[in-house]
Amino acid sequence: MDVLKNVLVLLHFLGFAALAGGAMTQLGQARPTLNRFIKDGAWTQLLTGLALVVFAEFGPLPVNHAKIGLKLIVLVAIIVLVLVNRRKDYLSKQTLIGILGLTVLNAGIAVLWQ
Repeated sequence: MDVLKNVLVLLHFLGFAALAGGAMTQLGQARPTLNRFIKDGAWTQLLTGLALVVFAEFGPLPVNHAKIGLKLIVLVAIIVLVLVNRRKDYLSKQTLIGILGLTVLNAGIAVLWQ
């Protein structure tokens, strides 16, 4: 089971990298787009995050539900921004910065909240 959990953690990190990297590559563009990395990274983060919470619930250590809940709220906000803007030809800079800012906030919560 440890191998499966570690694979999920790796996939969760890759989802973060895709989401953050996809957003950062668009920052310098005159007309930023919602690329596949942003979309797939957000969904990867959600699915692997939920799976990791299930693993944590059955683990020996207590789960910080407040932390998990806040991370879920932030990720849902990212996914809402992605879904609302998925059919647009390009994103506003504010939307792109919002997606990137929320992504960094989510990582900060994960790392800094002990």
